[in-house]
Amino acid sequence: MALGAGCGSFSQDLPPGPETHETETALKNGDVVDNGRMVYAYQQDFYRNQVLKGKTEITPELMLFFQDYFSKNGNELRLLPEFAFGQVPAWDDLSHYIIFNAQEDFVDGSISEGNFDRQVRRFFGPIRYTPQAGKGLIHENAKYTVRYGSDAHGWAIYELTGLKNKGKINQDLDRWEATIRGYFFNELDSDPTAEGCSNNGKAVWKEMKKEENKGLTYWQVQNNLILKDPGSVLELGCEWTIEFTVNDPEGDIYFTYLSCSKNPKEEPATRRIPSDMPPDIYLFKQYPSGYEFIRTVSGLRGEVEITNELREKFNLFARDYRWCYLPDLDGHESFFETGDGYANSLGYSNFADAVFYALSYLRFPEKVSEQTVQSTLAALFVAKDGVHRPMPHQAYFKIANYADGYYSPWPEGTPNYDRMFFLLTGLKVEEQESGEVYITVRAKQYYFEDPSYAPGENEKWLKEKANELGLSDLEAAAKLIAENKMDGIKGEKEYETTLVYMLKGTVPEDYAPRIVFSRSRSMEYDEPFDRLK
Repeated sequence: MALGAGCGSFSQDLPPGPETHETETALKNGDVVDNGRMVYAYQQDFYRNQVLKGKTEITPELMLFFQDYFSKNGNELRLLPEFAFGQVPAWDDLSHYIIFNAQEDFVDGSISEGNFDRQVRRFFGPIRYTPQAGKGLIHENAKYTVRYGSDAHGWAIYELTGLKNKGKINQDLDRWEATIRGYFFNELDSDPTAEGCSNNGKAVWKEMKKEENKGLTYWQVQNNLILKDPGSVLELGCEWTIEFTVNDPEGDIYFTYLSCSKNPKEEPATRRIPSDMPPDIYLFKQYPSGYEFIRTVSGLRGEVEITNELREKFNLFARDYRWCYLPDLDGHESFFETGDGYANSLGYSNFADAVFYALSYLRFPEKVSEQTVQSTLAALFVAKDGVHRPMPHQAYFKIANYADGYYSPWPEGTPNYDRMFFLLTGLKVEEQESGEVYITVRAKQYYFEDPSYAPGENEKWLKEKANELGLSDLEAAAKLIAENKMDGIKGEKEYETTLVYMLKGTVPEDYAPRIVFSRSRSMEYDEPFDRLK
């Protein structure tokens, strides 16, 4: 379900309008909040000219309103399913859409029937449907639960090319029809240091070199194209024709969709996803500790002084995200290369390590589809070249079994993760002018065997500390990690990992951990890392 090229929300500066236009000042200032409640650029113009007067002329203000609305609601148009007026979207298309557009109502990967229905009515009106399971959702106990991992990468800019008022659908609401073109960008196109820039990203960087664009940011140049015939510079990704009604136009405005057609066409979800997908396919989810750590550090910048709170939260984050199996990588594309890891010693590419990590992240289910493994890795690891390539699926001796499109764990034991601890030793947060924020962490891994085993030096040390503190051994370990009191104890591995997220205005687009780089070393056998990168 990962979408390689599409729209995510992004931070933007609105471009000035043509000097000859009568609302030149408004265009320059960006009429974003007109009466304290309006939240989109030129929403007041849209309310006054379209909602009240029914005008359909395409003006710069109108184009920028649609651009701002669909940019800030990044999955609303780009994932809208095709369906005819008076019809209901296919169930799998409908449920897939709600998964991506109702994140605020999902708790631990689930949404209640009531909240699901509220979101359906918000986007599609009072349509009739039967609550049921689907290719993307399990339905049981009056709630829906996501079956597998999903992510929608990149972003788009939107060019309004046509608008019609088709009359009243009832006494209060007009039926509108809009034609909109979308131009897609890869995830890191705005980062001048990133590799694999898309053709549209390259076109924007080329535009930045022009004399009239000197001193402007990437986002300003990109958004200026909205009013300058973007199709003459950018590759068209998709054209939508949508019918919709307008709700709460003087406040937190939103659209309810009556129909949608696309060019080029997309296959409906019922044909995109194999019909023989078993009901017990394993769930992918982001663990709350990851969101919590990213949320905590999102407002920090530079080399950060590490507090007890940061150490405590990172320890939980690293444990939940199975840091002990985190593969060395430099972008998702490096999984297709070879290095000097365990998988390479068996003759495999780095992808074998990635498969094992996905299985551990998913808590080693008895059976998991190749689609779930691939979407899990795409959701967690950033492709620096902007493309999450299809992965080679096969059995990996001593790593993972594979048959008939499904992976299963190799029959070997795993450690007790509750006895594994991670000490945060370095933290650096850097915001790029383009809006990406990079979080680089340095951490050490420790493991304490169960007391039923003959104790080693680490276990003896922990028992002594636990007795001094009057705590159990695991409670003592958690306290000592948070307080950075691990001196004199032997660590197993050290990691340096960089995560990235995109700002939406001044806050993260979301707090999901997404990894772009990681390296590790044995603390016993390998040379120490140099300074934090």
